[in-house]
Amino acid sequence: MPGKHGPNRLERYLEIHETIMEQLRRGGFLLQDNLTITALHDQIIMEGSLDCRGDIYIDVRKRLQILTDSGAASLVQTVAYSYNVVLAGVGNIFRYDSPHNDHNRFHHVHRFDVLNGDKRGFVRRVDPNTWPHLQEVIDEAAEWYYANIDTLLDNSD
Repeated sequence: MPGKHGPNRLERYLEIHETIMEQLRRGGFLLQDNLTITALHDQIIMEGSLDCRGDIYIDVRKRLQILTDSGAASLVQTVAYSYNVVLAGVGNIFRYDSPHNDHNRFHHVHRFDVLNGDKRGFVRRVDPNTWPHLQEVIDEAAEWYYANIDTLLDNSD
């Protein structure tokens, strides 16, 4: 049985992605999906930003490796990702990254105390079997927004 991030058929992957994005837009936190999906020789690149409530946006860069090439039925698997959640004009809230070649050679999350001017943040390892799907990152950003909504509204005056 493949794990949480095991291979999936490209057509199924895209169908799930579109369904989840639509559900999240209907939920009200996700306002606009500005992601593009580009097929390269042996990879699929998903990149762009998601506009959310409270001047929050999420920069997304994700690379899927094509494991078997058969059009829409191709088998794909995520091999690299970065999900950066930002409070516009203020700074990063958190960012999930796949392992880097030169530092943080493990799945990790950077967390920032953005409402207190923290630009350095701190890094925590993320279990390689449970790093989040994009939906989980959006859900976590929504939780942060609703937990901090009073401060955000006070600062918008």
